[in-house]
Amino acid sequence: MNRNQDSFSISTWNKSVFGCVEVHLKELEGRLEGLERQLQDGFSTELEADYLATKIELEAWEHREELRLAQIAKKAWMVDGDKNSKFFHAVLNQRRKNNFISSMTLVDGTILSTPEQVHQGAVCYFQEILSGAEVSEVADLSPLLDKVIADEDNFFLCNEPTELEVKEALLSIPKHSSPGPDGFGSGFFSSCWELVKDDVVEAAKEFFSGVPLPRFYTSSYIVLIPKNFESGKIKAFSHLLGVPLISHLLYADDLLIFLNGEKRSLRRLIEVLGCYERWSGQLINKEKSALFFSDHITQGRRVGLKRLTGFVEGKFPVVYLGVPLVVGRLKYVYLLAVLNIPKAVHHKIDSILSTFFWGVSAGHPKRKWRSWSHLCKPTNEGGLNLRNSLEVQRALHMKFAWRLMSGESLWNKFFQAKYVKKGHVALASDNGSRFWKSVMGVLPEVLENVRLMVKEGKGSFWYDRWLSSGPLSLHPNVDITPSLCIKDLWVENSWDKDKLVELVGSVKTEEIVQTIAAGRNGEDVLVWMPSKDGKFSSASAWDRIRVRAPQAPEMKWIWHGESRDHVLSSSEFAGKVWALAEEALGISVVPHSWWSRVFQWWSYAKNSTTRGTLIGILPCVITWRLWLRRCKARMEGIQETVEGVWLAVKACLRNISGCMKNHGEVSSVDMAMLAALENKRGGHRAFLPEQGSMWIDPKSGFCNSNSIFYSKRKPIPLPPNEFLDITTFISSRAHHGKIAFIDASTDSHLAYTDLWRSVDSVANFLTHLGILRGHVILILSPNSIFFPVICLSVMFLGAIITTTNPLNTPQEINRQIADSNPILAFTTQAFLPKLAGANLPIVLIGEHDGSARTAQIVCSYEDMLKNDTPRSRVQHRVNQEDTATLLYSSGTTGTSKGVVSTHRNLITMVQTLVSRMKLEGGEQTAICTIPMFHIYGLACFATGLLASGSTVVLFSRFDTNDMLSAIAKYRVTYLPVVPPILVALTNIADTVRARHNLGSLRTVICGGAPLSKEVTERFLVRYPTVKILQGYGMTETTGLGASTDTLEESRRYGAVGLLAPNMEAKMVDPGTGEGLPVNRTGELWLRGPLIMKGYFSNSEPTKSTLDTEGWLKTGDLCYIDDDGYVFVVPPAELEALLLSHPEIADAAVIPFPDKEVGQYPMAYVVRKPSSELSESATMDFVGKQVSAEEVAPQKKIRRVAFVDAIPKNPSGKILRKDLIKLATSKL
Repeated sequence: MNRNQDSFSISTWNKSVFGCVEVHLKELEGRLEGLERQLQDGFSTELEADYLATKIELEAWEHREELRLAQIAKKAWMVDGDKNSKFFHAVLNQRRKNNFISSMTLVDGTILSTPEQVHQGAVCYFQEILSGAEVSEVADLSPLLDKVIADEDNFFLCNEPTELEVKEALLSIPKHSSPGPDGFGSGFFSSCWELVKDDVVEAAKEFFSGVPLPRFYTSSYIVLIPKNFESGKIKAFSHLLGVPLISHLLYADDLLIFLNGEKRSLRRLIEVLGCYERWSGQLINKEKSALFFSDHITQGRRVGLKRLTGFVEGKFPVVYLGVPLVVGRLKYVYLLAVLNIPKAVHHKIDSILSTFFWGVSAGHPKRKWRSWSHLCKPTNEGGLNLRNSLEVQRALHMKFAWRLMSGESLWNKFFQAKYVKKGHVALASDNGSRFWKSVMGVLPEVLENVRLMVKEGKGSFWYDRWLSSGPLSLHPNVDITPSLCIKDLWVENSWDKDKLVELVGSVKTEEIVQTIAAGRNGEDVLVWMPSKDGKFSSASAWDRIRVRAPQAPEMKWIWHGESRDHVLSSSEFAGKVWALAEEALGISVVPHSWWSRVFQWWSYAKNSTTRGTLIGILPCVITWRLWLRRCKARMEGIQETVEGVWLAVKACLRNISGCMKNHGEVSSVDMAMLAALENKRGGHRAFLPEQGSMWIDPKSGFCNSNSIFYSKRKPIPLPPNEFLDITTFISSRAHHGKIAFIDASTDSHLAYTDLWRSVDSVANFLTHLGILRGHVILILSPNSIFFPVICLSVMFLGAIITTTNPLNTPQEINRQIADSNPILAFTTQAFLPKLAGANLPIVLIGEHDGSARTAQIVCSYEDMLKNDTPRSRVQHRVNQEDTATLLYSSGTTGTSKGVVSTHRNLITMVQTLVSRMKLEGGEQTAICTIPMFHIYGLACFATGLLASGSTVVLFSRFDTNDMLSAIAKYRVTYLPVVPPILVALTNIADTVRARHNLGSLRTVICGGAPLSKEVTERFLVRYPTVKILQGYGMTETTGLGASTDTLEESRRYGAVGLLAPNMEAKMVDPGTGEGLPVNRTGELWLRGPLIMKGYFSNSEPTKSTLDTEGWLKTGDLCYIDDDGYVFVVPPAELEALLLSHPEIADAAVIPFPDKEVGQYPMAYVVRKPSSELSESATMDFVGKQVSAEEVAPQKKIRRVAFVDAIPKNPSGKILRKDLIKLATSKL
């Protein structure tokens, strides 16, 4: 009785004190959730205290509940032990209930109770789904997705497959894979393709056209497996709900979503994910989705949130594909980029880093011998290249300011919309978050260091820094309209000067018009001025804002570093040793890195004129001795002198030569090299030129020992790959160009993507026609967009291009065909009659009216672009030494001959052009005034400029007015001309400027003859924003031998420029054959990678033009001055003087034979209309120039003849042989 009373008393006490535990737990959880919402809406200390007390109470009650449940389980075990199987049977019964569908509720609420009703209802439901009927309303998410499939890609995906594509798809299946529904594997289709191909292809085409598949073609069973069967609803089974038509290709990937720990946020997330599942048909895998909790979230809340979402709990570090995403300590620098940390925290961070740096002893920081602020300086200012955290944060926030001005990211759009609105970032308020205030704090420093390169003109007229003098908003006394854009001040691609004067005054207007071109193609580019490439970097930003200290020159010695290049090449000691060897052997090496220096040595050793064993071993010996010297100084404290190392190098070479003599392998070149080394003593006279020594004058590039002039320009690296064609080389160059060619006559454009697609199609068709490596293809056509496509396609196959002048007579063309033996010709309908007697297969270019019906025409160019023949690879790889072009030139001996240029020649030319384009600022828009059948037109405009991403504007027929209109219309920046055109542009400059806007023009390159000082200066005065460059070349030199690359070089009047990179020259006395030094006139000989291979099938002219050492005899009389500039002597100088006469339109000078003096200059002159210039007046004009010491007195003109036109070749070069023939025929 007492026991029952005690039990009753305890039960009563438990209920009165604790109440219902489950109800109490739910009340506490609800109260805690409510307090969380109140704290998020508004913080107060009272709410926080109440929240913490409730949280502690909830944890205590959860602990009591766990103890109670554990006690109950223990009590049940003590009574029943292993016999207690109630839980096991309960689980099995529940599984049986879950796996058995006793009833089902349809979407409309109808309840199906019998198995037959359930079966029939499920069949109807899924038939409705799979037939495309809508089941429920689903939110349309398609506007939120960017369209990623282009129309042409969509057309390609939906297009019917070809027979080849079906065959390739079948044959790609492994032969031992499982058979298809018909029981046959891919091996059957491979062996019996010819028998079954028609049926297979037809079946594939029917599928793509929407024809339903036959019944049972891919039959299978559909098993209904519920994912979450709630209330017996049929919608709980797995299927695709409301799948829209395919409009995007979706690739599901991992997403990282940040939320607060409130249940309301989680519920909203589940709703969003559910909406995505219903719209896309893709299901979220909850078993692989995880929640990562903060350390401050209790275990109870974690359980509740996992129950709410169905996700599992993730553990740090996050593992993705088996790899932890966080390894080691997290770097605080990432937090600096996104937080505005108070200065007190920065001081604390710096203090911790300083203490760590100096170390701790016995629990106390060691003495800090130098302040942390001094250590956070570059080494050249006495620091250790460490970073102050406050300066680092400012630099990182400058990066966000830069992105705010230049980016198009989602972050950028958010901040623009929130803070900047529709105005300029310079006008944005600094009211906002701490982070925004920090970004605005560094914005002035960013604005100070950026520059807007104007192209399309969308930048702010007032607030962007697009002038070197700064933003126009700083200009005094101006009325600012914030929304005004730069392009608003343009009228038909030119500046509205009246409006500019009204806004900023006449002085600033003149600065704008002279420095900024209006209406250029492309997007405006924001340039970060502190960096070389114009791109923002945090390092360059830090360097702009850091506190600087005075330079500490003594630190350079401490921090010079001991890299490989320093020890073996760039140090003063190593440089002296290398200079001794280079001086002794007369080798010119540009001292970059150690490897570059050695590579240049080996390239020199490979040359046929210096081939020997020891010259290739010498750089290895020098490298070894320099390394040995370093080890002795480090390990043994022994300091060697330059003289000592040089003597050791020579001793080592003598030992090597002695071993070689024992085997009879020492050549005369090796012996000569040893003798030259023995004559060089070394020591303090290492860099002084000595009479008779092998030393290259750095000023002129002349080597006295071999009478060779070496190019002063930086050598251009050439691709080492032996198997490389010019087309592949050009197409592999990276650039940002979009339009390759523009036909000014029709305004048709050829984009780079279409260009390479066309090249591929034409090359594929030519292969189908049987064109192979070594075959010759003739092109008879004026300039057109098709011309470069044909050239690139032919050379890609290793075939050879030969071109001919459309103005040539049929007889001249037939002689070229007989010599070059082409197997196919490309021409237009207009020039078909000139190939009538050639008996050649012809591909017709351009438009035709159908009247051209001849058995010779095999197809048209358009047919080649439309071809769908199978693509096949070239059978033979193309070598750089293979012939690429066969262009006919009168050469240096008078008669027309085929000049054999290799792929290496063209690659060198392209590399040189790309190097020049970098000096010009990269991609250009150039007008091709040179015929593409000429070497310079072919190598430069049809092929070479493509490597830089430039745009080439073409004319089928040249006209000056059309050229000027095209410059204005297409914003041309690069213009090649011959001297008469340049003189004409100078004389009519006022008219040109009045009718045409030439504001985009930046560079004019002139070839054919040197320009006089007067002509050059007059042009620069009339066109102050344009610079003049000059060049010298011939077909035999791939169009280039010397050039001026800057305006300063062009001001060396009368010169054609410096030798092209990688080129060498000799001035040879025509009488004795001896090499001549600087300022001595002789025949110009050239050698280098631009020189032709020879004349086609013509050994005698080749031998007379190319000697055994690779020297090309140009036939031009020249001299090279003390600074390395090449001058073409009269008649070029006299022609330049004659062109400066106001009444002379064109002129040419030839040598006229004379019994007394041998020969003297004679001038052929073309007078301007209405001019009555006489022979005596012409000679007097030149005589006055001679007396002014413009030319030497012995070069005075003594004979003048007037003609209607000067004979020239298509490139503008004067045909002097025709004039000499004319002059001597009258003797």
